[in-house]
Amino acid sequence: MKTGPLSRGQERLWFLNQLDPDDPSYNTVYAYRLRGELDIPALEAAFSAVTARHGALRTRFVQVDGRPAAVVDPPAPVTIEQVAAGSEDEARRIVRARTNTAFDLAERPPFRVTLVRLGPADHVLCVVLHHINGDGWSLNVLRTEVADHYAGRALPERLPPQYGDHVLARDDSADLDWWVSRLAGAPVLELPADRVRPARRGTEGGEVRFRIPPELAAKVAESARQARCTPYMVLLAAYQALLSRHSGQADFCVGTPSAGRDSTELEQMIGYLSTTMVLRCDLSGSPTFAELLRRTRRAVLDALTHRDVSFERLIGVLGVERDPSRTPLFQTMFALHTHGDVADPVPGLDAGPFPLGWHPARVDLSLDLYAEDDGGVLGVAIYSEELFDHETAELLTERYLVLLASAVADPSLPVGRLDLLTGRERARLAAWNDTAAELPPLTLVDLVLDQVAAAPGAVAVVSEDTPGIRRELTYRELAVRAGGLAARLRDQGAGPGSVVAVRMSRGPAMIVALLGVAMSGAAYLPVDPDYPEARVEYMIEHSGAALIVTDADLDDLLSGELPTGVAPVGGPSPDDTAYVLYTSGSTGRPKGVVVPHRALTNFLLAMRVLVGSQPSDVWLALTSLSFDISALELYLPLVTGGRVVVAGAETARDGAALARLIAGTGVTHVQATPSGWRVLLAGDLPPVVALAGGEPLPLALAAELRARVRRLVNMYGPTETTIWSTAWEVPERPERVSIGSPIVNTTVHVVDADGATVPIGVPGELLIGGAGVADGYLGRPDLTAERFVRHGGERVYRTGDVVRWSADGTLEFIGRTDNQVKLRGHRIELGEIEAVLEAHPAVRQAVVAVRDDLLVAFVVPDVPGILDVPDGSDALDLRRHVAGQLPGYMVPATVVALDALPLTPNGKVDRKALPHPQVARSAGVPPRTDAERLVAGVFAEVLGAADVRADDDFFALGGHSLLATMVTARLPVRIPVRELFTRSTVAALAELLDQTAAAGGTGDRAAAGDGGGPRPRPAGEPAPLSPGQERLWFLHRLDPDDASYNMWLVRRLRGPLDAEALERAVAALVARHESLRTRFPEADGAPVAVVEPPGPVPVEALQAADVAHAEALVAKRTNAPFDLASRPPLRVTLIRLSPDDHVLCVVLHHIAGDGWSLNVMLDELGRLYSGERLDPVPLQFGDIARWQRARNQDELVAYWGERLAGAPRLDLPTDRPHTSPPARKGGFHTFRLPAEDVARLAAQGRERGATLFMTLLTAYQAVLAAQSGQSDITIATVASGRDWVEAEKTVGYLADVLLIRADPSATGPAATDRPSLGESLERTRDAVLSAFEHQGIPFERLRVPAFETMAILHNQDTGTTPAAFSGLVAEPFAHGFAQVKFDLMLEAWQDERELLVVLSYDAALFDHGTIEAMAARLEGVLRQDFAAPPRLTTAADEARLLELGRGPDVAAEPYVPELVALAVRAGRDSCAVDDLTYGELDARAGELAALLQTRGAGPGDVVGVRLGRTPDSIAALLAVWRTGAAYLPLDPGLPGERLAFMLGDSAAALVLTSGDLAGELPPGVPVAYTSQAVSGSAPEPVPVTGDAAAYVIYTSGSTGTPKGVVVEHRNLAARVAWMVREYGLGPGDLVVQFASLGFDTHAEEIYPTLAAGARLALLPDGAVTLTDHLDGVTVLDLPTAYWHHLVDQIDSIAWPPELRLVILGGEQVHEAAVRRWRARFGDRVRLVNTYGPTEATIIATIAELDGSPGRPPIGRPIGGTRVHILDAAGRLAPRGAAGELCVGGAGVARGYLGRTELTAERFVDSCGERVYRTGDRARWRPDGQLEFLGRLDAQVKVRGFRIEPGEIEARLLAHPEVGEAAVVAIGDTLAGYVTGSADFTELAEFAGAALPPYMVPTAWARLDRLPLTRSGKIDRAALPTPQAHREEYVAPGTDAEELVAEVFGEILGVEKAGVHDDFFSLGGHSLLAVRIVARLRDATGLELPIRTLFTHPTVGGLARAVEELLIAELDQMSDEEAERLAKELR
Repeated sequence: MKTGPLSRGQERLWFLNQLDPDDPSYNTVYAYRLRGELDIPALEAAFSAVTARHGALRTRFVQVDGRPAAVVDPPAPVTIEQVAAGSEDEARRIVRARTNTAFDLAERPPFRVTLVRLGPADHVLCVVLHHINGDGWSLNVLRTEVADHYAGRALPERLPPQYGDHVLARDDSADLDWWVSRLAGAPVLELPADRVRPARRGTEGGEVRFRIPPELAAKVAESARQARCTPYMVLLAAYQALLSRHSGQADFCVGTPSAGRDSTELEQMIGYLSTTMVLRCDLSGSPTFAELLRRTRRAVLDALTHRDVSFERLIGVLGVERDPSRTPLFQTMFALHTHGDVADPVPGLDAGPFPLGWHPARVDLSLDLYAEDDGGVLGVAIYSEELFDHETAELLTERYLVLLASAVADPSLPVGRLDLLTGRERARLAAWNDTAAELPPLTLVDLVLDQVAAAPGAVAVVSEDTPGIRRELTYRELAVRAGGLAARLRDQGAGPGSVVAVRMSRGPAMIVALLGVAMSGAAYLPVDPDYPEARVEYMIEHSGAALIVTDADLDDLLSGELPTGVAPVGGPSPDDTAYVLYTSGSTGRPKGVVVPHRALTNFLLAMRVLVGSQPSDVWLALTSLSFDISALELYLPLVTGGRVVVAGAETARDGAALARLIAGTGVTHVQATPSGWRVLLAGDLPPVVALAGGEPLPLALAAELRARVRRLVNMYGPTETTIWSTAWEVPERPERVSIGSPIVNTTVHVVDADGATVPIGVPGELLIGGAGVADGYLGRPDLTAERFVRHGGERVYRTGDVVRWSADGTLEFIGRTDNQVKLRGHRIELGEIEAVLEAHPAVRQAVVAVRDDLLVAFVVPDVPGILDVPDGSDALDLRRHVAGQLPGYMVPATVVALDALPLTPNGKVDRKALPHPQVARSAGVPPRTDAERLVAGVFAEVLGAADVRADDDFFALGGHSLLATMVTARLPVRIPVRELFTRSTVAALAELLDQTAAAGGTGDRAAAGDGGGPRPRPAGEPAPLSPGQERLWFLHRLDPDDASYNMWLVRRLRGPLDAEALERAVAALVARHESLRTRFPEADGAPVAVVEPPGPVPVEALQAADVAHAEALVAKRTNAPFDLASRPPLRVTLIRLSPDDHVLCVVLHHIAGDGWSLNVMLDELGRLYSGERLDPVPLQFGDIARWQRARNQDELVAYWGERLAGAPRLDLPTDRPHTSPPARKGGFHTFRLPAEDVARLAAQGRERGATLFMTLLTAYQAVLAAQSGQSDITIATVASGRDWVEAEKTVGYLADVLLIRADPSATGPAATDRPSLGESLERTRDAVLSAFEHQGIPFERLRVPAFETMAILHNQDTGTTPAAFSGLVAEPFAHGFAQVKFDLMLEAWQDERELLVVLSYDAALFDHGTIEAMAARLEGVLRQDFAAPPRLTTAADEARLLELGRGPDVAAEPYVPELVALAVRAGRDSCAVDDLTYGELDARAGELAALLQTRGAGPGDVVGVRLGRTPDSIAALLAVWRTGAAYLPLDPGLPGERLAFMLGDSAAALVLTSGDLAGELPPGVPVAYTSQAVSGSAPEPVPVTGDAAAYVIYTSGSTGTPKGVVVEHRNLAARVAWMVREYGLGPGDLVVQFASLGFDTHAEEIYPTLAAGARLALLPDGAVTLTDHLDGVTVLDLPTAYWHHLVDQIDSIAWPPELRLVILGGEQVHEAAVRRWRARFGDRVRLVNTYGPTEATIIATIAELDGSPGRPPIGRPIGGTRVHILDAAGRLAPRGAAGELCVGGAGVARGYLGRTELTAERFVDSCGERVYRTGDRARWRPDGQLEFLGRLDAQVKVRGFRIEPGEIEARLLAHPEVGEAAVVAIGDTLAGYVTGSADFTELAEFAGAALPPYMVPTAWARLDRLPLTRSGKIDRAALPTPQAHREEYVAPGTDAEELVAEVFGEILGVEKAGVHDDFFSLGGHSLLAVRIVARLRDATGLELPIRTLFTHPTVGGLARAVEELLIAELDQMSDEEAERLAKELR
């Protein structure tokens, strides 16, 4: 085998292939569709000849001594793979598979030729070559030579140069130094992404195509000419400008390909010659575009001069640090391709490009430009789908065109001022800032006094002066006291322009003081009493405060007599200053913000609207006055007539006390920082309206808080713009966190460093303008001018915060631009702290940073050596120095000494390079105090470690949660386990012990509240069962043959075993432990524990023939059940293999022990066998059980009751249904993680204070969440239950089952909004710690949800070695246990080599493949980066899911008007609609079109059509299309108000109607009457285009406003063509038009029928009369609910024999109804179930209902459709998991008319295309069909109608006598629930005036108040069953009335129907009408028309109609027939 070297480029590609052999991203491909007669042998010969000429096509790559070598195989014939395809869609799949399949580079040359046969003269040629053997140029050479050979043209005799020779000759070292100097230190490009960058980049790519039009391309060429450069350079410069404007960077690199063929001879070579030039972009100094172009030209020319260096060598020499998350050196590429394509790749055939199905992203973003024949340029942007959404990439390309046009129009403009935003972006930004509203000229004083006048006696202030003692002030008292203070202040010189300091404790006096200062006209300066004197002195001196108000100043004012009136006040004006508030200053000096009254008034009025303030509101005043947000709590209630509850200083710091205060005072509104909310959530917080702000709100906290409150608003705003400037209503299940949109009279702008507005999605600095902008900084004009600037014609404040716009018009907070941080709600200028630190004599330099929510000071000491100990005396002195001058929240938590501060290249402090202080093992700090020595000793004992130091970390030394309990058990004071996680060093835990002792701790654990723990019980007292044992006893009685609670010890003992010694050891072991001698008989129906006396223990002795025999004997014993009553459940067996080889098998029931017990038993058994004497056991299990039963469990009941309230069962989709009782069949799946992965997991956990178990549990939660589609998951685990040292030697069932409930997935549509694994781990850690603190779940006292899964990390023996059996070697032996306790369980064991993970599962429920897939996902999650959200699907999974969701491809079809025209031409005389022929229909449509055109209807218009069920209505629809307009169907049954809304909202140009239906139309609407059409007129139809609207259909809207769905002609054409084919429609069909024109199903009935030349049957009296018009019908299209009612009376309906197809849709089909239908019709009538929302054009999926067992599916996607099941984060849900059903493809509508925001919300980009988010839950079944699971929101389907209850509720709430309203669907009935006094009949009429009849509730209930959930939402499940509206009862008086009343009662479920009871008022509807009439027909034999019930809806009226029909029939009967009928009726 001859081998040769590889080029450096080949070596890199070979290495990448070795790294990921399945990666196809380096395939290079081309594909053509070939039409014509193809000579396949000639084509094969051509490829063979070319392959023989080029060694590169015959080269493979083997490994020799660990290095790659190139092997050139000898020439051989090329065999083309030939594959047949049944359709173009299948051909695309085949090509996609070939282009995306990786090569094995060693097995054969990576070159593949495939021919796909579509027909005899129709093929697809697909050629794939790995990049290692060729490049784009090579493909052109290949195509050219293949074409020449195929055409019979001779190839050159002389062979081209061979690539292998070129490799040997190439020298690329000459230019290396130039490139190194050019690229050293180049930064990475950080484009703003939609998702977090994964730890390891993948190659999944998406593609966006666009065009640079010829006219712009011409300007580019002209611009290039003028600049003496090429168009490539202009286009590249514009691309660099685009990237810079998006990233904010001026320095980055762009890769650009170079052909590498700089000599003529290389032009005909096939091989990997191309290389990548790395161009370093320089946009420093804000260059103009002309200057940037000059720099780009110079960079390109220089690079071309030095291009003979391989990219790979460059990387090696530069020493680029390998980062698997991104490509080295450059992350974006740019190329302009001008060499074109081969014109005729296979001569003699018509060849056209065929889709490759392949566009891998080799970098984050690449832009390829291709010159086109018309002078334009085709652009192709390929982007990483891991980072960017398709819409983001589209916007980038649109902005590129805008920027390019701007650049060539005026190159003198700076790059930062080039146009970038598209027109639609500018419009959206303007709309988002449209917040203007009237601002009255009022002040705080005016607003408060207005409330005083309105309600002087109302309570204004409630204050808790001391805990439990409260004081109240009325509005009058407040005003009078404040007025008195104002007068006093004015007397002392205060007034407008002056400042009065307020330094007071919390209480009513504080509010009096603030209001008094305002009344005086002065501004107040809040001064926190706890501030250091130095800061207070500075503030008072700097502000020039003339007066200081303290508590003492108001004592007499508050205690004296109340004057009779409010003293007159001059008061301030709106321009006067309201307050001055000092914030942290970057220079070291605080700065005073001057806020005028006008700004404060605007804020309060805006918040009044935002919050919806009412006089009943009660606000908690919690925040310090020095924090400006306190103004909201204090003033908003006072200006709206509400009440303020002022929390005392002590209460404000205590979450439980605050919760009590809130509950006790009826607080309704609370504002706090996120840190403050964490404190509040610790208490029993009542449901309040919550406002959060002051610091970023974490997603996890947002979700937790939103679930606990009625409403949550996230606020944002700096002091300089008056408290809050933006607000975001947090949804129920937040998936991300936003700071929202601007409040009233506020504008927000996001700008770049040059002040230019940045595009949506791009980070920039936030500027805030509007009425809230402060006057500036007091006495700091320079700083004011710097921060308060002009932008776009208004004065704005530069916040220094970095944000970006989201697509929904809300802002996302990203961070700071400067040195300012927010910590626990406080805004801190780090520079201020640094200035104080550097003022200390021991400090030369200081930098402060935030690490893990703590301030850390990094200092360079003035004297080396001091400050080296972080907690030493020097550091303590430095912290005291800071604390003397700054508030407590600004004092660093720790001090780190450095020799020097790290610097950036430009000499600034490199903050990113500052170390991250970690607790790790150090050489220094021995234990210094008694407490530290105690803790160090405990750590050493538990961990088996020597020389434990004061700064050693428990977890870094190997600790875990089980060992943590052992530590706390050994401490003299009872310490919660959680404390060890937060104080994990020796010093920190010792400090806690000292604090506890100082606070009065006695050192006695009994004092800690656990009663001293268990003690030995008195002699002779029987041992009780523990609660846990009782549960196991009950389970055993339930199933005595269940062995799943067996435990075992199995060891192989090699060596000379003494069997007698072993028996003695077993007997001694059992004698030591009562639990091993306890049996459990029954006495009086309850279990008792009987402890047998010590005695000999039988040891079963067996002989085994071999190891397999021994394994079988062991398995039989471990799987055999026990009889718990007759003897202790312990079995000991010794199996002899040979004299020196035995197996010891010990089996124990869980009731007698646990995992820890097995370790104790094995250790003691070894010691006893070896002859050791053991100390007595301190505690027997019975002692502990006795203590467990005696202890008070009330606190545990309360905790677990709240913790588990509402916890749902885990609903894992199973492969087989559950049975009762469970069948339980054991199955097991195992995988292993190597030690290095385990170490990484443990380290990542430790960084977050978590153990390996918590990490495993978090990953397991993520997998279960993905599989179940649930986010609320409860998993059981166990704790050792040994919190006392004495219990560590006890054998017994002490293990405690704990339930861990956490939310691992959080909620959201984008990956960036999902919590990372690390964030989920932190939440899980808290849940686990909390559970460990509350061990001993009292299951018997709780309604605990059943748990179906458990997770255990068996680490009770980690790091410990049981005693040896003397003279023997003990090793594990196979146990053969095959039992399972749960549906699914995770168990893991860790040793020094690996982590063994076992998933045990119930094989009666799950297939092994299902669990295997879950295990793979779990393993994948465990290997992921903790900074990213968990990823549960692989690329292969997603490819399969995409394939599953792809419907068959459909060819482009004519639009529907053309299809109908074809049918007219084919059969003019055939019946089209009823008896109207196609010719007549066509003529009538022409007449109506002429009428519409004369009235001005034309393209782009909407024309309303309001006609009854007549042939004219069908002609009218076609007529509208002939004018080029879209039709808006207006149902004649719609109320006038609804009509007016639809016509106004749609801007309908005209309404076409008939004279009898025009009355309800609103005045002023242009109307055309069908009667006005002129016979014979027929204008030429306006040709329709695909993107023209076909119709607008209004659907129910959740906000109360209906929304108009715009369906385009292309959407409808795709659907109609598919339906005609799928339903097999033809001229012989008769199709019923059942649906109203107002519902999109009409289009499924009308247009396929007419397109097929079939006949449409109308129902003139409405759909309810269907059963009267079935004669000859072949196809029915019915709402599922209506069909269900028909099936209920299937045998009484005269079904037509011609019926062949029934199409269902609208809601879930019932399995029983399908069975009954099949029993009646068999396979004669095809029954299909369809699914689809209006927004996806009628239907999207279809299923054949063949009677298969199980819930009927909704099937598979129809032609031209794609469906995806997405999880809450918008990613593809794993197969079988529940998620949101999203529909893409040809049917996706344009959107909602005039509702851009709603359109953007529901029509999104996903999976590379635009899809509609249906809001429906579904999942993929194993058979590849979709199963419908319900809704994600409140939307309901009633009788097939899609209804948003919110729309009905909004209408009901508009009634003046309704307070609250809720609407629910109960079966087929809409029920309305209201509070208030509204009459139900009047309410129904009121609703009916604006809503369609099907949306008017028919059942009502009046409640005092609507029931609410704990989170403050309406508890719909708790609403009572409503009663139908009844008239006063009048008993039936005739036989006919008796009959009708009986039928009403039976069908409507009413007890007694009276004569005046109305069918519809009793809850009847059209579906039930069919049943009523059918029952009456059966009873009377009369042919009663259904419409009779609609015209005679009361019992009496219908009875009279029945009598009249009877009389009419009697008139035609003989006397005998009449007599016989009369007898029957009696």
